[in-house]
Amino acid sequence: MNLAVILALSINSLAVVSGDSILKSTYTGSSGLHDLAKQSGKYMGTAVDQDMRDTAAMKVLKNIGDFGMITPATP
Repeated sequence: MNLAVILALSINSLAVVSGDSILKSTYTGSSGLHDLAKQSGKYMGTAVDQDMRDTAAMKVLKNIGDFGMITPATP
């Protein structure tokens, strides 16, 4: 499957619906976004302006298989 398609589907599955809800991913493979990007000589990171007390969001962000780098967003 094309890496761009995989990334688009994976990012879409993590889209925030409301302030407290995150859609659950249906991806069943063992590789995360960052893991897949590294195979092509690239990396996957994200910028965060999320409330760090949001445990569901922090669990997603701490998965280094999905995000190899996290940068604070500019307020």
